[in-house]
Amino acid sequence: MGAAGGDLSQVTAYEVKDYMTSRGAVMDFTQHAGLAQIVSRPEADFLYRYPRAFESPNQERLYKAFGRFATVEYNLQTGITTLSVRAFRAQDAQRLAMAMRDRSEAWVAALNARALSDQVAQAQRQVDDAVGAVAKAQAALTLYRNGARMIDPDKSAAADLELLSHLEAQIDTLKAQRNAVAAAAPQSPQLPLLDKQIAAFQGQIDNERASQAGAANSLAPKVAQYQKLMLDSDLAAKGLESAVAGLESAHLDARRQQVFLQRVVNPTLPDRPEEPHRLRMVMLIMVSALLAYGIIALVIAGLREHQQN
Repeated sequence: MGAAGGDLSQVTAYEVKDYMTSRGAVMDFTQHAGLAQIVSRPEADFLYRYPRAFESPNQERLYKAFGRFATVEYNLQTGITTLSVRAFRAQDAQRLAMAMRDRSEAWVAALNARALSDQVAQAQRQVDDAVGAVAKAQAALTLYRNGARMIDPDKSAAADLELLSHLEAQIDTLKAQRNAVAAAAPQSPQLPLLDKQIAAFQGQIDNERASQAGAANSLAPKVAQYQKLMLDSDLAAKGLESAVAGLESAHLDARRQQVFLQRVVNPTLPDRPEEPHRLRMVMLIMVSALLAYGIIALVIAGLREHQQN
């Protein structure tokens, strides 16, 4: 098996190796592959099986016995983890190897899911906070509009300025007309009428200016408050946009850093047993017996020679 994906494949390979030889993994293999039954077959060697003749079965002894039946080695140069399994039956060896492979893949998948959840959770909380800020800003803006009975004070101020400019243009026209009449006929009856019109326009201009600024209920503080609320709303919207972008980036980063186990060779069913090496053991016993016989014979011969002397 090889760990692939992300930048932590080597670290994950070591973690997988540690998991496959851990007590938790032994419990998983016992539950999903019947490890206790595999290592305690009735035809097994009483010195090699679990539990041995002089042992009582328990979880700790099963964990220690597991090391006799399975080994996990990681090659740093190739990045390949090699799993070797021994059993008293060929089917048991294949089943245990497949269970170890499958449980390791499930463990890596759970590791990926946990990493994804941890990385995305913080970004999701930021999005939730940003959504709350946007809702709060919109609520404050709606409350202000209802209280001021005005949708957009900026547009109202622009309309008032346009009206004020129009009134000032009209009063300038009237003043020019009055000056012309006064120059041509100082006693003209039109002058009092023009003066009244000029005064009326001037009064309207003064009222418009007072409604725009200077008074507590004028438009200026309303515009300032509205602009502040609009600024808060814009900042909240930009914050939400940034948080959503951060959430998408967190998803991409988490997926890019995910790792997985790549199967190089699947466990196969052994077609012949590799152990025990019967001929080797018989020869070893015979050689050991001959050596022991020779040593004992030399000792006896030495004792006899000593007694004769």
